[in-house]
Amino acid sequence: MYKIKTTIITVISAIALAGCAQTNVNINVNTPEDETQESVGLANPWHDYSQEAAREENIRMFVAPEGAENIHWSIMDPEEGAPEGEGQLIQLQFDLKDEYSTLSFTARYQYGAPDDKDISGMYYDWTATDEGTLANWGEGHMPAKFYRYVGEDEMADLCTWYDLEIGIAYSLSVQAPDLDGFDIQAIAESMYLEDPNEFGCGPTDFLQYQSGVTEFDSYEDVISHLQEGQGYAYINVYGYDGEMLAVAEQVFEADHSAADMSLYMLEDGKPVQVSNVYGNGSAFPIRLEDGIIYSGDNHTYESSFMNPEGGLMVKDYINDGVNDGSGNFTGFLRDDNNYDNDKDFTGGRKEFDELIAARDQKPIIEFTVVGKDGAPTEHKQAVDISGCDTFTQIVDKKLEPGMAYTNAPLYGDGVLLVASGAFDDLDGHMAAIDAEVYIYTDDSIAYAGYAESGGTAYPLAEKDGKLYSAGNHFVTKYAVTDGKLAVMETAGETFDTDGNATYYYDSDDGGDYSDLEQNEAKKIYDSLWEEYSNADILIFDTIK
Repeated sequence: MYKIKTTIITVISAIALAGCAQTNVNINVNTPEDETQESVGLANPWHDYSQEAAREENIRMFVAPEGAENIHWSIMDPEEGAPEGEGQLIQLQFDLKDEYSTLSFTARYQYGAPDDKDISGMYYDWTATDEGTLANWGEGHMPAKFYRYVGEDEMADLCTWYDLEIGIAYSLSVQAPDLDGFDIQAIAESMYLEDPNEFGCGPTDFLQYQSGVTEFDSYEDVISHLQEGQGYAYINVYGYDGEMLAVAEQVFEADHSAADMSLYMLEDGKPVQVSNVYGNGSAFPIRLEDGIIYSGDNHTYESSFMNPEGGLMVKDYINDGVNDGSGNFTGFLRDDNNYDNDKDFTGGRKEFDELIAARDQKPIIEFTVVGKDGAPTEHKQAVDISGCDTFTQIVDKKLEPGMAYTNAPLYGDGVLLVASGAFDDLDGHMAAIDAEVYIYTDDSIAYAGYAESGGTAYPLAEKDGKLYSAGNHFVTKYAVTDGKLAVMETAGETFDTDGNATYYYDSDDGGDYSDLEQNEAKKIYDSLWEEYSNADILIFDTIK
C-alpha cells in the first residue's frame, strides 16, 4: 500500500495558479444543501461529534488531511424510517489554506447505506462526470465517481466512493467561485487512515458492540459472546489456509441461514475480525461454494474471497442499475484474488439473470444457533392475544400496520395465520413466508405454533388441510394436532464443499430415518416438493 506524495499545500497552490486571483478569499461553503440550520421552530438535526467517537463507529473512517484547519466532526439524527442496519450519517468539515485562498470541504460517510445512496447533500445538475480509482483506499483499487458543476458564479466538485467489503458510503465535496485546475481526487486519497489503530481499536461488528469485547483468545471465545438466537459456522474460504469463523446476529429458523454475517480469521493464533458480508433478508441468504462467498440480492450480484494479504476481497460485483434508476449494468469480474486481471462486466439482462440464477442454487451457509444452555431456540410469539375472543378482534386490535393475516382450513372451523408481512407474488396475490397459527379452543383462542419458509420464492401454501413451507434445499409439511402445529414430514439436502448432496428425512410417525438410504431419501424429498408445488399459495390481507 502506498501513500500519496503530493502535499495539501501543493494542491491548494495549484488552484491559485489556475486562476484564483483574489487575495485572502475565505470561501465559507462547508454546509451542503440538506444540512438544516438552527432557526426558530426548526431543530438542527446535526450534533457535535468527535474523531474518537467516529473511530468507534467505523474502523475504515477517514481523517482530515495534513494541514487542515477548523476541523469539525458532527453526526446527524437517525433518519425516520431508515432500514434496519443503516447507521447515522457522520460528517467531517475542514478548511485547507494557502497564501491565496481558503477552501472549505465536507466529507461524509454512512455505514450500512445502499451502494447507490447519495449521502453528499449536493443537489446539482452536474456539468461533467467521470470515473476513476482512488489510491490508498481499497489497497489502491477503490472505484470512485467524480462530478463537477460549472455555473456563472460558482463551481462545485464531488467525489463519491463505496466500500463493498463492509458496506460504507463516502463522499467529499467542495464549492468555490473557481475550481479550475483543482484535483479533488488527491484530497480524497490523502484522507485515508493508513493505521486503523491510530485512535485505538473499537468494536467492528455486532458481537463486539453487544459484548464490549474486541480481543479474543480463540474461536470458542468469540462464540461464547453470542447471545440467544444468534449463530456461528466454521467455513473454508478461498485464499485463507484454515477454517474461518462466521457469526450471525440473526439466523432464520426455517433453514438456519443468515443474510448478514461477520467473518473472523486467526492471526498469530488469535481471532481477528476480517469483514462483514451482507445478503438481503431470508430471500437472499449468504451462500458458499468452492471457497467463494456469494451475497447480494435480486439487483446485485456479489462474490468474495480472501486477499492473500489477509482481508476479504470482492471477487465479482455487478449491479443492474434498478435502484439508482439508470438501468445500466455495471460491475467487474475477477478470476483470482489479485488485481491483475480485472474485467468489466459487458453483459446485459440475460447474462445478469443467469448469474443470479446460478448464485441462488449455491449451498447456503448453515449456522448453529446459540440458545440457553446450548439448547435450540424457538420462535417467540409476536402477537399478544390477551383480551381477544375472536379472530376478528385479533386482527382489529392487535395487528400492527404492515402485518398480514389469512384464514385456512387446518383445524376445526379454521385457523388464523398472522404474518410479519406480505409481498406481491407477481400474480396479483399477497403471499407470506412466515406465520403464527391461532386456533379456537373450547372457550378461548390459543397460539398453535409458527411456520417459516426460506424466502419469497417459497411462499406458505396449503392443501388438504396441511400447511407447507419450503426453501432452496428443504420442504416441510405441517398439521395442527391436539391444538399444536406439528411437523408431519420434513426433507432436505445439504452439500459438502465439493458440491455433493446428502439427503435427509424425518417424520412424526415415530420411525428412525437416520440411516435411510440416500436414493430413498431423495425420492421422498422429491415427492414432498411435488406436494408443495401442487398446493395453493395462501393469500394474505395486509394491515394498512
